[in-house]
Amino acid sequence: MSGRKADSGPPEAHNGLGRRATLKDVAERAGVDKSTASRVLRGVGPLSVREETRLRVFQAAEQLHYQPNKIAQSLRTSRSRSLGIVVPQVINPVYTQIIVGASNCARERGYMLLISQTGDQIDSDVYEQLVQQNRVDGLLVATLRDEAAQMKTLAALGVPFILVNRQGGAEANYVMCDEVEGAYRATRSLIDRGHRRIAHLAGEQDRFNAKMRFQGYRKALEDAGLPFDPSLVEVSGYDQRGGELAMQRILDRTGPPPTAVFVVTLVAAAGAMASVHRAGLAIPQDISFLSFHNGSLADMLYPPLTTLEVPLEQMAAQATDALIEILEGQREAIQLTVPAGALVERKSVVKLS
Repeated sequence: MSGRKADSGPPEAHNGLGRRATLKDVAERAGVDKSTASRVLRGVGPLSVREETRLRVFQAAEQLHYQPNKIAQSLRTSRSRSLGIVVPQVINPVYTQIIVGASNCARERGYMLLISQTGDQIDSDVYEQLVQQNRVDGLLVATLRDEAAQMKTLAALGVPFILVNRQGGAEANYVMCDEVEGAYRATRSLIDRGHRRIAHLAGEQDRFNAKMRFQGYRKALEDAGLPFDPSLVEVSGYDQRGGELAMQRILDRTGPPPTAVFVVTLVAAAGAMASVHRAGLAIPQDISFLSFHNGSLADMLYPPLTTLEVPLEQMAAQATDALIEILEGQREAIQLTVPAGALVERKSVVKLS
Protein backbone atom coordinates (compact mmCIF):
# COMPACT_ATOMS: atom_id res chain seq x y z
CA MET A 1 0.00 0.00 0.00
CA SER A 2 1.44 3.35 -0.97
CA GLY A 3 2.36 5.87 1.72
CA ARG A 4 1.27 8.84 -0.46
CA LYS A 5 -1.50 11.04 0.86
CA ALA A 6 -4.62 11.32 -1.21
CA ASP A 7 -4.93 14.53 -3.18
CA SER A 8 -7.04 16.89 -1.08
CA GLY A 9 -7.84 19.15 -4.00
CA PRO A 10 -6.76 22.68 -4.90
CA PRO A 11 -6.21 25.26 -2.13
CA GLU A 12 -9.25 27.29 -3.22
CA ALA A 13 -11.45 24.34 -2.32
CA HIS A 14 -10.45 24.76 1.35
CA ASN A 15 -10.11 28.49 1.90
CA GLY A 16 -13.83 29.24 2.26
CA LEU A 17 -13.85 31.44 -0.87
CA GLY A 18 -14.32 28.77 -3.51
CA ARG A 19 -11.68 30.47 -5.64
CA ARG A 20 -8.00 31.37 -5.52
CA ALA A 21 -7.44 33.98 -2.82
CA THR A 22 -6.16 37.40 -3.90
CA LEU A 23 -4.03 39.93 -2.10
CA LYS A 24 -7.22 41.93 -1.51
CA ASP A 25 -8.75 38.94 0.32
CA VAL A 26 -5.69 38.64 2.56
CA ALA A 27 -5.73 42.38 3.34
CA GLU A 28 -9.43 42.29 4.23
CA ARG A 29 -9.00 39.21 6.44
CA ALA A 30 -6.08 40.85 8.27
CA GLY A 31 -7.77 44.24 8.54
CA VAL A 32 -5.06 46.16 6.68
CA ASP A 33 -4.80 47.87 3.30
CA LYS A 34 -3.45 46.04 0.25
CA SER A 35 -0.16 47.93 0.14
CA THR A 36 0.64 46.95 3.74
CA ALA A 37 -0.26 43.31 3.09
CA SER A 38 1.90 43.30 -0.03
CA ARG A 39 4.95 44.76 1.73
CA VAL A 40 4.63 42.35 4.67
CA LEU A 41 4.33 39.27 2.46
CA ARG A 42 7.16 40.31 0.15
CA GLY A 43 9.38 41.59 2.96
CA VAL A 44 10.32 44.71 1.03
CA GLY A 45 9.95 48.42 1.60
CA PRO A 46 9.49 50.22 4.92
CA LEU A 47 7.73 47.86 7.32
CA SER A 48 6.66 50.34 9.99
CA VAL A 49 3.92 48.02 11.22
CA ARG A 50 3.47 46.41 14.57
CA GLU A 51 4.56 42.81 15.03
CA GLU A 52 0.97 41.93 15.86
CA THR A 53 -0.18 43.30 12.49
CA ARG A 54 2.59 41.49 10.63
CA LEU A 55 1.63 38.18 12.21
CA ARG A 56 -2.03 38.82 11.42
CA VAL A 57 -1.18 39.24 7.72
CA PHE A 58 0.80 36.00 7.63
CA GLN A 59 -1.99 34.18 9.48
CA ALA A 60 -4.61 35.46 7.01
CA ALA A 61 -2.46 34.36 4.06
CA GLU A 62 -2.09 30.90 5.57
CA GLN A 63 -5.81 30.55 6.34
CA LEU A 64 -6.75 31.56 2.80
CA HIS A 65 -4.01 29.42 1.17
CA TYR A 66 -2.82 32.58 -0.56
CA GLN A 67 -0.32 31.85 -3.33
CA PRO A 68 1.46 34.93 -4.70
CA ASN A 69 1.68 35.06 -8.45
CA LYS A 70 5.39 34.71 -9.14
CA ILE A 71 4.97 35.98 -12.68
CA ALA A 72 3.29 39.15 -11.48
CA GLN A 73 6.04 39.66 -8.91
CA SER A 74 8.61 39.75 -11.71
CA LEU A 75 6.92 42.62 -13.55
CA ARG A 76 9.47 45.10 -12.27
CA THR A 77 12.32 43.23 -13.95
CA SER A 78 10.74 41.55 -16.98
CA ARG A 79 8.22 42.41 -19.67
CA SER A 80 5.47 40.30 -21.17
CA ARG A 81 4.90 42.56 -24.21
CA SER A 82 1.19 42.33 -23.55
CA LEU A 83 -1.34 45.06 -22.79
CA GLY A 84 -4.76 44.83 -21.19
CA ILE A 85 -7.88 46.72 -22.22
CA VAL A 86 -11.01 46.97 -20.07
CA VAL A 87 -14.38 47.82 -21.62
CA PRO A 88 -17.97 47.57 -20.34
CA GLN A 89 -19.23 45.51 -23.31
CA VAL A 90 -17.37 43.91 -26.18
CA ILE A 91 -20.52 43.64 -28.33
CA ASN A 92 -21.35 47.35 -28.18
CA PRO A 93 -20.15 48.86 -31.49
CA VAL A 94 -18.65 51.84 -29.67
CA TYR A 95 -16.30 49.61 -27.69
CA THR A 96 -15.74 47.33 -30.67
CA GLN A 97 -14.21 50.30 -32.48
CA ILE A 98 -11.98 51.04 -29.50
CA ILE A 99 -10.83 47.42 -29.31
CA VAL A 100 -10.07 47.31 -33.05
CA GLY A 101 -7.99 50.49 -32.90
CA ALA A 102 -6.04 49.31 -29.85
CA SER A 103 -5.54 45.78 -31.19
CA ASN A 104 -4.27 46.92 -34.59
CA CYS A 105 -1.77 49.32 -33.03
CA ALA A 106 -0.57 46.78 -30.44
CA ARG A 107 0.01 44.15 -33.13
CA GLU A 108 1.95 46.58 -35.30
CA ARG A 109 4.20 47.40 -32.35
CA GLY A 110 4.78 43.75 -31.47
CA TYR A 111 2.47 43.59 -28.45
CA MET A 112 -0.48 41.36 -27.62
CA LEU A 113 -3.78 42.81 -26.40
CA LEU A 114 -5.83 41.06 -23.70
CA ILE A 115 -9.49 42.11 -23.62
CA SER A 116 -11.72 42.08 -20.54
CA GLN A 117 -15.30 43.29 -20.17
CA THR A 118 -16.92 44.34 -16.91
CA GLY A 119 -20.62 44.53 -17.76
CA ASP A 120 -22.35 46.55 -15.04
CA GLN A 121 -19.95 45.47 -12.32
CA ILE A 122 -17.36 47.57 -10.52
CA ASP A 123 -14.21 46.73 -12.40
CA SER A 124 -11.39 47.06 -9.85
CA ASP A 125 -10.87 43.30 -9.63
CA VAL A 126 -10.58 43.09 -13.41
CA TYR A 127 -7.61 45.47 -13.41
CA GLU A 128 -5.93 43.52 -10.63
CA GLN A 129 -6.40 40.22 -12.47
CA LEU A 130 -4.94 41.57 -15.70
CA VAL A 131 -1.85 42.81 -13.89
CA GLN A 132 -1.29 40.06 -11.33
CA GLN A 133 -2.55 36.99 -13.16
CA ASN A 134 -2.26 37.89 -16.85
CA ARG A 135 0.98 39.82 -16.41
CA VAL A 136 0.18 42.76 -18.68
CA ASP A 137 2.76 45.53 -18.91
CA GLY A 138 0.17 48.31 -19.06
CA LEU A 139 -3.56 49.01 -19.19
CA LEU A 140 -5.99 50.80 -21.50
CA VAL A 141 -9.11 51.74 -19.56
CA ALA A 142 -12.38 52.53 -21.35
CA THR A 143 -14.67 52.19 -18.34
CA LEU A 144 -14.90 53.94 -14.98
CA ARG A 145 -18.06 53.62 -12.88
CA ASP A 146 -16.61 54.95 -9.61
CA GLU A 147 -13.91 57.24 -10.92
CA ALA A 148 -12.27 58.36 -7.66
CA ALA A 149 -12.04 54.87 -6.15
CA GLN A 150 -10.91 53.18 -9.35
CA MET A 151 -8.28 55.79 -10.14
CA LYS A 152 -6.78 55.00 -6.74
CA THR A 153 -6.92 51.27 -7.50
CA LEU A 154 -5.28 51.75 -10.88
CA ALA A 155 -2.51 53.89 -9.44
CA ALA A 156 -1.73 51.20 -6.84
CA LEU A 157 -1.20 48.46 -9.45
CA GLY A 158 2.25 49.68 -10.37
CA VAL A 159 1.87 49.62 -14.16
CA PRO A 160 1.23 52.52 -16.57
CA PHE A 161 -2.36 53.05 -17.68
CA ILE A 162 -4.12 55.36 -20.12
CA LEU A 163 -7.81 56.24 -20.14
CA VAL A 164 -9.54 55.98 -23.52
CA ASN A 165 -12.34 58.52 -23.98
CA ARG A 166 -12.25 59.27 -20.25
CA GLN A 167 -10.35 61.96 -18.38
CA GLY A 168 -9.85 60.84 -14.77
CA GLY A 169 -8.43 64.02 -13.27
CA ALA A 170 -5.46 66.32 -13.72
CA GLU A 171 -2.78 63.68 -13.15
CA ALA A 172 -4.16 60.88 -15.32
CA ASN A 173 -2.97 59.91 -18.79
CA TYR A 174 -5.81 60.04 -21.29
CA VAL A 175 -6.88 60.32 -24.92
CA MET A 176 -10.42 61.65 -25.18
CA CYS A 177 -12.90 63.31 -27.50
CA ASP A 178 -14.14 66.85 -26.92
CA GLU A 179 -17.62 65.62 -26.06
CA VAL A 180 -19.04 69.01 -25.10
CA GLU A 181 -18.13 70.47 -28.49
CA GLY A 182 -19.40 67.39 -30.31
CA ALA A 183 -22.76 67.35 -28.53
CA TYR A 184 -23.05 71.10 -29.08
CA ARG A 185 -22.57 70.71 -32.85
CA ALA A 186 -25.00 67.80 -33.01
CA THR A 187 -27.73 69.71 -31.17
CA ARG A 188 -27.00 72.88 -33.10
CA SER A 189 -27.46 71.02 -36.38
CA LEU A 190 -31.02 70.14 -35.32
CA ILE A 191 -31.68 73.74 -34.32
CA ASP A 192 -30.37 74.96 -37.68
CA ARG A 193 -32.91 72.66 -39.36
CA GLY A 194 -35.75 74.45 -37.60
CA HIS A 195 -36.26 72.19 -34.57
CA ARG A 196 -37.19 73.89 -31.31
CA ARG A 197 -38.49 71.03 -29.13
CA ILE A 198 -35.40 68.84 -28.98
CA ALA A 199 -35.33 65.95 -26.54
CA HIS A 200 -32.17 64.42 -25.15
CA LEU A 201 -31.78 60.77 -24.20
CA ALA A 202 -28.87 60.93 -21.78
CA GLY A 203 -26.46 58.66 -20.01
CA GLU A 204 -26.26 58.45 -16.23
CA GLN A 205 -25.05 61.85 -15.05
CA ASP A 206 -22.44 60.39 -12.71
CA ARG A 207 -20.54 59.27 -15.81
CA PHE A 208 -17.99 61.57 -17.42
CA ASN A 209 -19.10 61.15 -21.04
CA ALA A 210 -22.79 61.56 -20.26
CA LYS A 211 -22.17 64.78 -18.35
CA MET A 212 -20.14 66.23 -21.20
CA ARG A 213 -22.78 65.43 -23.82
CA PHE A 214 -25.55 66.87 -21.65
CA GLN A 215 -23.52 70.06 -21.21
CA GLY A 216 -23.11 70.40 -24.97
CA TYR A 217 -26.85 69.87 -25.50
CA ARG A 218 -27.78 72.55 -22.94
CA LYS A 219 -25.22 75.02 -24.24
CA ALA A 220 -26.55 74.71 -27.80
CA LEU A 221 -30.09 75.44 -26.57
CA GLU A 222 -28.87 78.40 -24.52
CA ASP A 223 -26.88 79.94 -27.36
CA ALA A 224 -29.91 79.63 -29.64
CA GLY A 225 -32.14 81.35 -27.09
CA LEU A 226 -34.22 78.20 -26.53
CA PRO A 227 -35.49 77.38 -23.02
CA PHE A 228 -34.29 74.20 -21.36
CA ASP A 229 -37.24 71.88 -20.71
CA PRO A 230 -36.47 69.11 -18.15
CA SER A 231 -39.47 67.12 -19.40
CA LEU A 232 -37.59 66.57 -22.68
CA VAL A 233 -34.65 64.85 -20.98
CA GLU A 234 -34.65 61.19 -19.95
CA VAL A 235 -31.83 58.90 -18.86
CA SER A 236 -31.56 56.06 -21.37
CA GLY A 237 -28.13 54.75 -20.53
CA TYR A 238 -26.21 53.16 -23.36
CA ASP A 239 -28.17 50.06 -24.36
CA GLN A 240 -31.12 49.36 -26.62
CA ARG A 241 -33.63 48.59 -23.87
CA GLY A 242 -32.76 51.79 -22.05
CA GLY A 243 -33.33 53.77 -25.23
CA GLU A 244 -36.74 52.15 -25.76
CA LEU A 245 -37.95 52.87 -22.25
CA ALA A 246 -36.62 56.43 -22.10
CA MET A 247 -38.26 57.34 -25.41
CA GLN A 248 -41.53 55.77 -24.31
CA ARG A 249 -41.55 57.88 -21.14
CA ILE A 250 -41.21 61.03 -23.23
CA LEU A 251 -43.98 59.95 -25.60
CA ASP A 252 -46.29 59.14 -22.69
CA ARG A 253 -46.15 62.68 -21.31
CA THR A 254 -48.93 65.15 -21.96
CA GLY A 255 -48.20 68.03 -24.26
CA PRO A 256 -46.66 68.11 -27.72
CA PRO A 257 -43.94 65.53 -28.39
CA PRO A 258 -40.45 66.66 -29.42
CA THR A 259 -39.79 67.23 -33.09
CA ALA A 260 -36.24 65.89 -32.74
CA VAL A 261 -34.18 63.74 -30.38
CA PHE A 262 -30.44 63.87 -29.71
CA VAL A 263 -29.37 60.49 -28.30
CA VAL A 264 -26.32 59.86 -26.14
CA THR A 265 -25.14 56.88 -28.19
CA LEU A 266 -25.89 54.72 -31.21
CA VAL A 267 -27.35 51.60 -29.56
CA ALA A 268 -29.70 53.60 -27.34
CA ALA A 269 -30.88 55.46 -30.46
CA ALA A 270 -31.83 52.14 -32.08
CA GLY A 271 -34.07 51.35 -29.12
CA ALA A 272 -35.61 54.82 -29.07
CA MET A 273 -36.45 54.63 -32.76
CA ALA A 274 -38.20 51.31 -32.19
CA SER A 275 -40.45 52.96 -29.58
CA VAL A 276 -41.38 55.71 -32.03
CA HIS A 277 -42.26 53.16 -34.71
CA ARG A 278 -44.46 51.23 -32.25
CA ALA A 279 -46.27 54.46 -31.38
CA GLY A 280 -47.29 54.79 -35.03
CA LEU A 281 -45.14 57.86 -35.62
CA ALA A 282 -42.93 58.37 -38.66
CA ILE A 283 -39.21 59.10 -38.65
CA PRO A 284 -38.22 61.77 -39.59
CA GLN A 285 -41.58 63.30 -40.57
CA ASP A 286 -42.92 63.29 -37.00
CA ILE A 287 -39.70 62.99 -34.99
CA SER A 288 -36.14 63.37 -36.24
CA PHE A 289 -33.23 61.44 -34.71
CA LEU A 290 -29.53 62.19 -34.38
CA SER A 291 -27.05 60.17 -32.34
CA PHE A 292 -23.59 60.60 -30.89
CA HIS A 293 -21.21 57.98 -32.42
CA ASN A 294 -21.22 56.48 -35.88
CA GLY A 295 -21.05 52.85 -36.97
CA SER A 296 -22.42 50.24 -39.36
CA LEU A 297 -25.52 49.84 -37.16
CA ALA A 298 -26.64 53.32 -38.25
CA ASP A 299 -27.02 52.11 -41.85
CA MET A 300 -29.10 49.10 -40.75
CA LEU A 301 -31.81 51.12 -38.99
CA TYR A 302 -35.00 52.37 -40.62
CA PRO A 303 -34.55 55.01 -41.71
CA PRO A 304 -30.74 55.07 -41.67
CA LEU A 305 -29.65 57.15 -38.70
CA THR A 306 -27.84 60.48 -38.92
CA THR A 307 -24.87 60.40 -36.55
CA LEU A 308 -21.91 62.36 -35.28
CA GLU A 309 -18.62 60.68 -36.13
CA VAL A 310 -16.25 60.09 -33.21
CA PRO A 311 -12.73 58.92 -34.14
CA LEU A 312 -12.73 56.03 -31.65
CA GLU A 313 -10.37 53.74 -33.55
CA GLN A 314 -7.84 56.51 -34.01
CA MET A 315 -8.13 57.57 -30.37
CA ALA A 316 -7.58 54.01 -29.17
CA ALA A 317 -4.59 53.64 -31.49
CA GLN A 318 -3.09 56.90 -30.20
CA ALA A 319 -3.60 55.75 -26.60
CA THR A 320 -2.01 52.37 -27.33
CA ASP A 321 0.94 53.93 -29.10
CA ALA A 322 1.47 56.33 -26.20
CA LEU A 323 1.25 53.51 -23.64
CA ILE A 324 3.94 51.55 -25.47
CA GLU A 325 6.13 54.66 -25.69
CA ILE A 326 5.76 55.15 -21.93
CA LEU A 327 6.69 51.50 -21.34
CA GLU A 328 9.73 51.84 -23.60
CA GLY A 329 10.88 55.08 -22.01
CA GLN A 330 10.18 57.24 -25.06
CA ARG A 331 7.67 59.54 -23.33
CA GLU A 332 6.43 60.26 -19.82
CA ALA A 333 2.75 61.12 -20.22
CA ILE A 334 -0.10 61.92 -22.58
CA GLN A 335 -3.12 64.16 -22.12
CA LEU A 336 -4.80 64.53 -25.50
CA THR A 337 -8.24 65.87 -26.40
CA VAL A 338 -9.32 65.45 -30.02
CA PRO A 339 -12.33 67.03 -31.73
CA ALA A 340 -15.38 65.01 -32.72
CA GLY A 341 -15.70 64.26 -36.40
CA ALA A 342 -18.17 65.32 -39.05
CA LEU A 343 -21.91 64.89 -39.06
CA VAL A 344 -22.78 61.81 -41.13
CA GLU A 345 -26.01 62.70 -42.91
CA ARG A 346 -28.46 59.87 -43.52
CA LYS A 347 -32.28 59.87 -43.58
CA SER A 348 -33.39 60.39 -39.96
CA VAL A 349 -33.45 64.19 -39.81
CA VAL A 350 -35.91 66.42 -41.63
CA LYS A 351 -35.70 70.19 -42.08
CA LEU A 352 -38.74 72.01 -40.73
CA SER A 353 -40.20 74.88 -42.70
